[in-house]
Amino acid sequence: LKFVYKLDLSGNNLRGLHKGIFNRMDSLTKINLKRNPWKCTCKLTWLANWLREHVGSESRRVCGACKYPKLLRGQNLCTVPLENLTCEETPTHSESDPSNGTTGVQDKPRCTQGHASSST
Repeated sequence: LKFVYKLDLSGNNLRGLHKGIFNRMDSLTKINLKRNPWKCTCKLTWLANWLREHVGSESRRVCGACKYPKLLRGQNLCTVPLENLTCEETPTHSESDPSNGTTGVQDKPRCTQGHASSST
């Protein structure tokens, strides 16, 4: 990914990204993160800082907006005050709801590699 210069992650239902995901993308000059339900907590502070350093002020619309927590909903990830990106633990409906068979363990996304096939 060293030679990726444009990355469009818009509309991918992303709530967060792992810290350092762009570290090896030395050529990255354009990024689009809008139309994602960003969960703006302390875990995204690194991304907010990275965006401030790498996205020009005229391109701030590509940063995307916070959806969670409700207090930050609609705020641009490039301009949200960093001190508002806090990490107060709030349980989700799946963490302690015995009716759905979970016991605080959240499912991890699974990635599979394969060929697309049509089933008709």
